[in-house]
Amino acid sequence: RNPIITSTYGTGQLIKDALDRGCQKLIIGLGGSATNDGGMGMLKALGVKFLNDKGKLIGEGGGALENLIHIDISELDQRLSKTEIIVACDVKNPLTGNEGASFVFGEQKGGDTQSLIHLDNNLLNYAKVIRRDLGLGKDIKMAKGGGAAGGTATGLLAFMDAELKSGTELIMEKLQMKKYIRAAYLIIT
Repeated sequence: RNPIITSTYGTGQLIKDALDRGCQKLIIGLGGSATNDGGMGMLKALGVKFLNDKGKLIGEGGGALENLIHIDISELDQRLSKTEIIVACDVKNPLTGNEGASFVFGEQKGGDTQSLIHLDNNLLNYAKVIRRDLGLGKDIKMAKGGGAAGGTATGLLAFMDAELKSGTELIMEKLQMKKYIRAAYLIIT
């Protein structure tokens, strides 16, 4: 329960394993992550290098993002460019600001007031470096839903050109719920 140090690295390992098994379409459900690293850990597991002012790799967790100066995507797993990635998420919060990942969800992850301010500033730095180093024409920090899972949605949107969809609607569609609802007398949720 410390969003300064928790990491999404395991999510990246799961994505890599899916790619190793030949998956070309991934649906990634976001929520309940206990992280606040903007998906940096996930991206590290997939080959992205997050560097400080000395060209050295920065540490894990949202706290390390304060040291981020440059992002090197030259070793990002190339299979991702041929993979359809859908992010299932019902969170509409942006990455930063009063309605962002840190302030809205950080306390439940163990953050106190001071650490939430620190984390939000770090995610703001992260967004600026992403925009510059990835050459994004849009400001990723305000992307609708980008604050999901401690900003992991931002990492997926910016680095993998993922598509954000309502998790509820996606599950309903995949399970063909309309068909079952039409035949039901009672639905308990």
